[in-house]
Amino acid sequence: MNRLQCRLIEACIFSLGFILGVPQSQACDVLEFDGANDRVVVPYDDSFPIETFTLAAWIKLAPPGHRSAVIAHGEDDNSFNLSWQIYINPDGTFQIMLENQNEQNFTYPLTFAGEPQATCANAQGLLVADDQWHHVAVTRALSGELVMYIDGVSRAVCEQTGVPSSNNFQRLSIGCTYGTIGPPPGGVEPPIWFFPGLIDDPAVWNTALTPFDLQQVYDNGVDSGDQRLIGYWKFDEGSGQTVEDLSGVGNHGFLGSEPTSDAADPLWVSAESPACASSAPIPAASGWALVVLVLGFCCVGTLVLLDARFVLSAA
Repeated sequence: MNRLQCRLIEACIFSLGFILGVPQSQACDVLEFDGANDRVVVPYDDSFPIETFTLAAWIKLAPPGHRSAVIAHGEDDNSFNLSWQIYINPDGTFQIMLENQNEQNFTYPLTFAGEPQATCANAQGLLVADDQWHHVAVTRALSGELVMYIDGVSRAVCEQTGVPSSNNFQRLSIGCTYGTIGPPPGGVEPPIWFFPGLIDDPAVWNTALTPFDLQQVYDNGVDSGDQRLIGYWKFDEGSGQTVEDLSGVGNHGFLGSEPTSDAADPLWVSAESPACASSAPIPAASGWALVVLVLGFCCVGTLVLLDARFVLSAA
């Protein structure tokens, strides 16, 4: 076997591996939020994590020009305490806020004024609002260590973070948060920080996932059988008012400000979210057999033609 034949075999093997290894891109249902008043609401449940958690979602948006919440356990109507919320800054960078029982806010990896937090290290590459899909996630351990991830990669590690308030019975929200400066008007915290873009596969765990765990979520999607999962809303319904919690805990949510249809409902749209590929069914065996067969014929045919060429040239 000559060198050219060896190179062709290597190319065939590489091509076959590439075809078999690439996820099949396909469209699926996601929710589009208008940035004005749209939201998804999950009624309060005592399974909502406080000090130790992981929050994650796929998002796609342009620089919003205002703070835009992704997932939040916002301010309670009575204590005025929020627990945690992940959001996008006006410039398109990823951020998290915690608040303790003394109504003291902590934001990471930057302060609310936009200055680097002294307890955070390696904060870089936090831009996510570039009109492309990104997977954002934050973990907080009981030790106070907080890690921020973008597309499966750690982008900031913060130590000695503030302790989220447990005096909070607010609903969980997706696409907004709840809060105001001072006592809420009428005793009800208003929704704020509306998200302008697409959200898919938001999920909440009651533990700090490991870097390996987060890489698996990024690569393969959320494991709905994970006992640490307390909320997983795949947004695959495509219509209606209810978003089903696939965690098994039963934290089902609804579109808009109330269970019936209203002006705050985000829109069901079809989009090629990476979450579609991570959960896409494997193509039928017959389909893969055809791919292998065609590639095999191409490779063998090429080798036969080369052998004939060398025989003729030697004659």
